Amino acid sequence: MNKKTLKFILSAALAALAFPSFLFSQEGEAGIKWGGFVKVDMFNDSRAVTAARDDMFMLYPAERKQITSAPSVITDPLAQFIYIYGNNEDLNAVRQTSITAVQTRINVTLNGPDAFGAKTKGFIEADFFGTSNSYTWLFRNRHAYVQLDWGASKLLVGQTWHPLFVAGYHPETVQFSPLVPIHPFNRSPQIRFTQDLGGGLSLNLAAIYRAYHTDTGPSTNSVTTDGMLMARKYKRWADRPDLDIQLLYKSDAFDIGFTVDFNELRPYDSTVAYDDNTTATQIGNNRNKVKGMIWQIFGKFVFDKDNNGHIRFNYFKGENTYHLLMLGGYAEKSNFLLDQRNGIITDITNQDLQNLLLVLPSVTKKEYTPIKVTSYWIQPIWGKDTEYSIIYGKIENNGAKDDVRLTSTIYARGSNIKSVTALIPQVRFKSGKTIIGVMLGYFEAEYMEDDIVLQDLFEKNLGVNTQIYNYTLSTGPTSKRL
Repeated sequence: MNKKTLKFILSAALAALAFPSFLFSQEGEAGIKWGGFVKVDMFNDSRAVTAARDDMFMLYPAERKQITSAPSVITDPLAQFIYIYGNNEDLNAVRQTSITAVQTRINVTLNGPDAFGAKTKGFIEADFFGTSNSYTWLFRNRHAYVQLDWGASKLLVGQTWHPLFVAGYHPETVQFSPLVPIHPFNRSPQIRFTQDLGGGLSLNLAAIYRAYHTDTGPSTNSVTTDGMLMARKYKRWADRPDLDIQLLYKSDAFDIGFTVDFNELRPYDSTVAYDDNTTATQIGNNRNKVKGMIWQIFGKFVFDKDNNGHIRFNYFKGENTYHLLMLGGYAEKSNFLLDQRNGIITDITNQDLQNLLLVLPSVTKKEYTPIKVTSYWIQPIWGKDTEYSIIYGKIENNGAKDDVRLTSTIYARGSNIKSVTALIPQVRFKSGKTIIGVMLGYFEAEYMEDDIVLQDLFEKNLGVNTQIYNYTLSTGPTSKRL
């Protein structure tokens, strides 16, 4: 092969690879349409926060953190007390500032030829958000789906927004942290059928599995990739998808919708310590399921159509909502081995306990119960070139659905939080395709525990009334984000 022939082949290959970049289309015409944006966020927090992805995706203010032990060189009990009490300051009460561009994204719409009598479309979108804190700044898949459109009927297959996050009816914030953990946030693989019922009414039916917005549970660490993989298996082992039904009514004056979600998990302990000395494998219950139900009402009211004046709102009650990046999850309701070990069966060896397991294959070894939450928010929006809005929202931890074991393990987000409240005024200046936005967010996390360390210190060392000196966390902490 001579140099001229090789040069021709390489040029043709490069041209073939580059060709799709030059094939654009109008919506509905066959071809490829590119899109995306560059987004830069700069923010300042008045204290440390519980957040994800370069701390940009904020959840709530971090709880009070303090020194709980003295250095080993201090051996005198009173000196240890003085050291701990003398350093009794909130280590999370520190300001922080950052700037990041991880939300920058690119997408492509693929308008294909008709199939099965329907118009076909594919959509792919990716950004640099990563799938966990360990992979921040790495390229990830946001959306990837195919849609068949028959006009009044549509079928979508692939990964996109969860039906509980309805695009156009979600909280709009300058920073990409759409009021989590107050509002559900999730993208998942799904099969969704939409039917126009006429008169402004439409019906959505969806069957959903879970992607990287997943759960926590036995034998997992939700922060690590292995933990995320294990938690996704809990959904697969449930042997059925989550099921969602949604009705949406649209009119010129207002839109209103209702969603109900039936979710299910099958947690499984691969390695469990069931007493103080012995570790057994696969003694967890691989039959019991965690079942939850969620419902929400959402919509918007238009008060000035010419100036984009409208009010968005959402009211939500749910069970087992960890995968929606909200507070909640589930807890252990019963544990046969531990309950019998500490209750009816008292004089039994560890070996006897293992043998007992072999003859009781039908026993429900573990049962779980979902944790319930209630949330609500409202957002008035007004203006075109200069857009003003303010958001007020709150989520409340309503506790477990059933009684749980006294020493129950809780698999949940914010299990020690009673509520999270947010108040966010903001303004966005628009010019062509460029937007500059400013927001000031006030956030409060109401933790359900007191300063137990300080309380114990006073009781043990001074013998004073802890009700007088106890520093409570029940009204804070709070943080501001600009």
